[in-house]
Amino acid sequence: PTTAYAKAGAAVRDPETGERLALFDPAARAQGVFIDPAVALTAPASLARSASLNAFAMAVESSLANTADPLADGLLAHALALLAGWLPRLPAAPDDPEVRMYLMLAALVSGQGTDYVGGGLAQALAHAVGPRSGVANGVIEAILLPHAIRFAGIEEPERLTKVARAIDPRTDPVDSADDLAAFVARTLAGLGVPARLRDVGVDRGVLADAAAHAMDDWALGQAPRPPTETEVVRLLEDAW
Repeated sequence: PTTAYAKAGAAVRDPETGERLALFDPAARAQGVFIDPAVALTAPASLARSASLNAFAMAVESSLANTADPLADGLLAHALALLAGWLPRLPAAPDDPEVRMYLMLAALVSGQGTDYVGGGLAQALAHAVGPRSGVANGVIEAILLPHAIRFAGIEEPERLTKVARAIDPRTDPVDSADDLAAFVARTLAGLGVPARLRDVGVDRGVLADAAAHAMDDWALGQAPRPPTETEVVRLLEDAW
């Protein structure tokens, strides 16, 4: 269940440098996507989980991006609702094709929505930390997501509440970025996501290099609050 279904390009990892090289070409965008239950079950459940966490984190961050877009809002809210409903079912039913197919649909919708408004800080950092640690991109991004929300510091209660209620319609109004970050952190903890980078085996020694690399990542383009490299290092240290 990867958001890459909807994207115009691909990414490869250089094993010698650890760099993630993003390749963009509109001609590479898929003209159609077929979601097949037999194919969906060929991925290990751990891969389906980490890819779904990536789709979740991207949908949250892109919902808070600088660019306001009603089409993106609708797509991202639907993606979050699907992921919140189906991702918790994966551990108990790893071979249920219905679960896999809805996660794949959610990832597709998240990828389409993020295409309208771009990415964010957690995504850029995961692009840099993941290849340097060998830890799945989605897991890294999920751990960094609450930190990125706090850093963004958006103080628009209506906008923040809309994101939270896409995940859980019963959520009380959200008044601050800190409140949304705490809500997202609780949601991710309920999905079994560790709280710290060290808990998944990220070496502290890669953080400074990852921060430098992240500054050139295209995903930072729509971040609500563009960071300095020093701020990125501090955020990574806090998450570690």
